[in-house]
Amino acid sequence: MHKNTWALVANGGRARLVKYLGDSDAREIIDFNDGHASTGELMSDRAGRSFASMGKSRSGMELHSDPVRNQERLFAQQLAGYLRERMNQGELEKLLVASSPRTLGDLRSAFPKLLRDRVILESDKDLTGLAEPQLLHALVELLSDK
Repeated sequence: MHKNTWALVANGGRARLVKYLGDSDAREIIDFNDGHASTGELMSDRAGRSFASMGKSRSGMELHSDPVRNQERLFAQQLAGYLRERMNQGELEKLLVASSPRTLGDLRSAFPKLLRDRVILESDKDLTGLAEPQLLHALVELLSDK
């Protein structure tokens, strides 16, 4: 495998980037965490209430966005920005992506075309929880199945 082949494993809030997937001596793993507040902190308040235009009745208001989903999409955009910078600096030539299905969709949307063109393999498996040896083994298996 080419020394500038990297692997990204991610879910909505955590990612691990394995640099130099083909060279075990130069391998480096970088951990990313979105750093957002917990779900309880993001959604601790109840939806507001509004008064009817006539009379004294009030009714509940619905939330118009999902703060957790917004954080997940933002995290995918941040990962895409980091990878784009590495690609532009000539460090990344090929990319393997393994992530939860929803995150995979977010990453596809966030990756610019030039970065999408460098993706050699996508897998809808969330490997972020694996210890380093198991993670590396799983990535090698994914590549060998290709």
